[in-house]
Amino acid sequence: MRTFTSFLALSIISLATNAQSQDTTKSVAKNLSAVTVTAAKAFVSQKGDRVVLNVAGSPIAASGNAWEVIKRGPGIIDQNGALSFRGKKIVVLLDGRLSHLEGEELRNFLNSMPANTISTVELISNPPARYDATGGAVINIVTTKSLKFGTNGTLTAGTGAGRYGRYNVGGSLNYRNQHINAWSSYDYRYTKTYSDAFTSRALASKDRLLDNTHRVGENNSHFLKAGLEYSIDPKHTIGMMVKGAITINDAGSFNHSSIADSAATTNRSAYSRVSTPSVNLFYKWAINTKGASLSANADHFVYDKKWNDDFITRYYDATGEEYLHPYTLRDQSPATNKVQSISIDYTLPTKFAIFETGLKSTFTKTDNDVLWEEMMGNKWITDSTRSNHFIYQENIYAAYVNARRQMGKYSVQAGLRIEETETKGDLITWDKHSSRDYFNVFPTVSIVYTADEKNELSLSYRKSIQRFKFDVVNPFIVFRSQYSYYEGNPEIRPSIAHAFEVSHSFRNELFSSIGYTHYLDALSEVYRPGVLPGSVISRSENLGTGDMLNATVSHTTSWLRNKWNITNTVNAMYCKYHTADPDQNEGMLTANITSQHVILLPKGFKAELFGSYTSPMIIGSYRINSVFTMDAGLSKSLFNNQATVALNVSDLFNTNVAVFDVKGFGVSSYNRNKIESRFVKLAFTWKFGNKNVKVNSSRRSGVETESRRMGE
Repeated sequence: MRTFTSFLALSIISLATNAQSQDTTKSVAKNLSAVTVTAAKAFVSQKGDRVVLNVAGSPIAASGNAWEVIKRGPGIIDQNGALSFRGKKIVVLLDGRLSHLEGEELRNFLNSMPANTISTVELISNPPARYDATGGAVINIVTTKSLKFGTNGTLTAGTGAGRYGRYNVGGSLNYRNQHINAWSSYDYRYTKTYSDAFTSRALASKDRLLDNTHRVGENNSHFLKAGLEYSIDPKHTIGMMVKGAITINDAGSFNHSSIADSAATTNRSAYSRVSTPSVNLFYKWAINTKGASLSANADHFVYDKKWNDDFITRYYDATGEEYLHPYTLRDQSPATNKVQSISIDYTLPTKFAIFETGLKSTFTKTDNDVLWEEMMGNKWITDSTRSNHFIYQENIYAAYVNARRQMGKYSVQAGLRIEETETKGDLITWDKHSSRDYFNVFPTVSIVYTADEKNELSLSYRKSIQRFKFDVVNPFIVFRSQYSYYEGNPEIRPSIAHAFEVSHSFRNELFSSIGYTHYLDALSEVYRPGVLPGSVISRSENLGTGDMLNATVSHTTSWLRNKWNITNTVNAMYCKYHTADPDQNEGMLTANITSQHVILLPKGFKAELFGSYTSPMIIGSYRINSVFTMDAGLSKSLFNNQATVALNVSDLFNTNVAVFDVKGFGVSSYNRNKIESRFVKLAFTWKFGNKNVKVNSSRRSGVETESRRMGE
């Protein structure tokens, strides 16, 4: 595989040089005239193979964050904090570069990213071969970057309240001329929120464990982005991008658990500091005016976590008297995860087709050193049953080729991606080592038929791989609370998915799709009874095979002379596992309905209303109740459109509550989780500097290569 990629790299360079020598076409500069827009711009639009969320100008998004924006996308469903698009697990890119995060880390990062730094969000259900094979669907967040010559920028400030207060400040500065494009932004956000969790779990003794947890957390987040592009000449561009976030969380929680005639309480204080810096170096060569191009990227990403917990558990009898000495624990859970990747991509238009090919190597290393200590007497004693040091390494070597051809009313695209993966896990604590190598081939096919100006029909297929989180293979048991633990699974395997989709668009207003995905070695979190009565241990496992059917219909229309834009979406999904446990094999038809209204009002006002309803669903162990939310916003343009003030309310009726049952492998429980979601927010944005748009159309800049992955 590595010999093949070396040969392909030399071939790409040779083809690029040959394409340049054949270019005899002179470039022609064109000036774009300014256009005044007086209609309400749709929040959702369709562009080729992707759904685009037009975030800029949304009153609701004005003081929100990236996580809230993505959740409003048609076909996006939130399954207990994990987002899916048309039933498929998502992979998040930032300006075409891999975010390197997933799960809770990804959610925290997106929560720290202000929505006013986002231009658009692209939702791609079946991405082509140039994207990494990991993940089912791709979400690419495109941040704002000025196309205006000269110096300009923005200043933002906001405040708000739920149960507690919050505020944010930030700004951006951009400079651009014929050869240099530089941009930077910094945003700070402070929030304080609460959450409540309740569990009622059935026991073998026919008693029930009742478990309540109240948590309050303060969050300080800093989000930074900076970049520099330099055009050596109209054909050659080099540049660097730096981005990252620092999130500091200080939280406290109180847990009360009871079984029959006994009870326990746990006070927990937690402090974490997570930084996620990344650097991208890139080179772009616009080989000729026919569209041939060569680009190279080098990326370095670090996930650095400092985490400390303190637990004090007290035990009470039926009379409320303590009958044991308090159980005092603390842990330090530092983690340093690093990802380096290098890629080269080449595009060659020919009379027959447009060919794309490329190479990518990704090297990942995670280092987690967890120390648990128990208070005995007046001394802290290391708890060897919980402490562990685990190092995991993964190397992925990939190559792809993709071809696109227009044949009358048909557009055909076919691609093939090959990946070789090498993994190695070292449990330093027990001197245990494991390794695994595997090779996969991932084909993609897409056919688009344009019947006329109004109708377009497309058919696509993609094979993909779902990799597990790196900490999943750590075999140690992690303490969460007196009755809740998490256990790693060193035998877990990646899941393979085959996805088919048919879609149709009518007049760029009515969009519909129907898809089917078949999973092999499907990944899921399962719950099993622990040793202590009432306790459970959760871990990720391969549950055999799974099938998912998905259908989406979205309609966009305008009323009142394009002053009122409406987008309504219905997404239906049916999922079913095929496992040895009957409780995991139930399925249910689920529907998600959203309605988005944007209204242009007189005197620079704009109003927005968004509602979402998700019906009950069953996915593996989870039986999730229905949920309804509604957001509202109002904005006003000031100072000749130089400034905007926006007021919005999220979860207007405070109905966003996760209620679900867990059933399977001997565990049966009722759960109700409420994470604070209703906030009133006020935001102010001021734009300054040069406002004259002067785009150099002959200048080929930016990074088009999409990268992926750290995590699943």
